[in-house]
Amino acid sequence: MEDAHTHILGLANEEDSAFFAVYDGHGGKVLSICLQSKSSSVCCEHLHKTIIDQMAYKRGDLTTAMRDAFLMIDNNMQNDESLKDELAGTTAIVVIMREGKLHTANVGDSRGIVSVSGHARALSQDHKPCLEEESNRIVAAGVGWNSTGLMVNLGLLSALKLRQMWCTGNLALSRALGDFIFKRNESKRPEEQIVTALPDITVTEITQRLSSWCSLATGSGMFSPTKK
Repeated sequence: MEDAHTHILGLANEEDSAFFAVYDGHGGKVLSICLQSKSSSVCCEHLHKTIIDQMAYKRGDLTTAMRDAFLMIDNNMQNDESLKDELAGTTAIVVIMREGKLHTANVGDSRGIVSVSGHARALSQDHKPCLEEESNRIVAAGVGWNSTGLMVNLGLLSALKLRQMWCTGNLALSRALGDFIFKRNESKRPEEQIVTALPDITVTEITQRLSSWCSLATGSGMFSPTKK
């Protein structure tokens, strides 16, 4: 089992705040479990604590706090001797409920869905290599596409690993926490790497129309179209 989740009511001792997250690991469960609980010296502060420790969170700027926390915890894990060569990675879909709003941060293909007047509305978008924004970043980071698959300027080991994982569907994502083998271009910032931990963030106001339910779910084909 490579999935993990966290739910915290009364986030940062605020009665009207809550934190919900789902992590869908790939290549192993170490990082998804690490983000959920105290399984590493670096991860012992969890993703939620990294978020609320940001100065931006304290001044009410949750977008900046969530973005910076994702990049910070990914960098901390990458610099941890026990994790830096780890081939595993994980998606993360995080929703913070605070002051009448849902703040959603996402990397990967786990999804957030909310009910609006009885109809499902997406809170997040999957990060796939085929999307223009993702493809442009991947190419700029050193990956070129050709008729046979991927042409990578990462060194032979990384190139073969990337090709194998993408072609077999084991890494059908362009954003994730972990997957450090694809974050080694020293000329690029963390948000410019082949696979980045930079989250997309949306803010949704909680109204009477948006009051029935909110669901977080892992990807792994759950939302993918199937052929009959």
